[in-house]
Amino acid sequence: MTELQKTPADAAQAPAGAAQAPTGTPFLSVRDLRIHFDTDDGLVRSVDGVSFDLHKGRTLGIVGESGSGKSVTSLGIMGLHRSKRARISGEIHLDGEELIAAGPDRVRQLRGRSMAMIFQDPLTAMHPYYTVGAQIVEAYRVHHPEASKKQARARAVEMLDRVGIPQPDRRVDDYPHQFSGGMRQRAMIAMALVNDPSLLIADEPTTALDVTVQAQILDLIRDLQEEFGSAVIIITHDLGVVAELADDILVMYGGKCVERGPADTLFDA
Repeated sequence: MTELQKTPADAAQAPAGAAQAPTGTPFLSVRDLRIHFDTDDGLVRSVDGVSFDLHKGRTLGIVGESGSGKSVTSLGIMGLHRSKRARISGEIHLDGEELIAAGPDRVRQLRGRSMAMIFQDPLTAMHPYYTVGAQIVEAYRVHHPEASKKQARARAVEMLDRVGIPQPDRRVDDYPHQFSGGMRQRAMIAMALVNDPSLLIADEPTTALDVTVQAQILDLIRDLQEEFGSAVIIITHDLGVVAELADDILVMYGGKCVERGPADTLFDA
């Protein structure tokens, strides 16, 4: 793994307004994460020793070709791999709490509240038989059992409005297939952010969207991060996306981190 770092001379030449590397304890710390799967063809090392840190208010771009382990890494952080078929080792600390050793009930409490994920394909990630609003309401009430259905519905309408869905009080009762691709992606972002998570993982958030809608989604993620102060992970194979959004970049190949460093330094090099 290559760690890109600025030399003292580079730092001296940096403009006065350049972003400085964060200090203090990271909100998310991943150390030597390994996720292996037993298959009929043998052991598949999908993630093989990945480490990184992420602070609140910062964006990490994880890039790499298909099959490099990007999505498997994010699902591992979210605790979404079935333990019977996956061998998981290493350490994942979320706000100081270790997740791999934590029980499934504890991880379930954190998932959706402290950490949330925008999945790759919102059409398949959202249930086709339930309205968009009902799914956002469910995500909210899981972590706010004291909220009434009326309060949760109002929260769903508020979030749809915040992500730019027109007429949210009406569209809240629509089904996923009644939304366009860009609107489904926005609804997925609304669902992920309904509980104000401190960590947001966006897995290929602009795949299959046209250029105009892609720019709108990226602007939305940036604006919401500024509003909530969240730590954000953007997973993509599009270097243009990470160049626009990411503060730091981690490049994966064959389940390993082969390069890591500040976005400006990585692109300059």
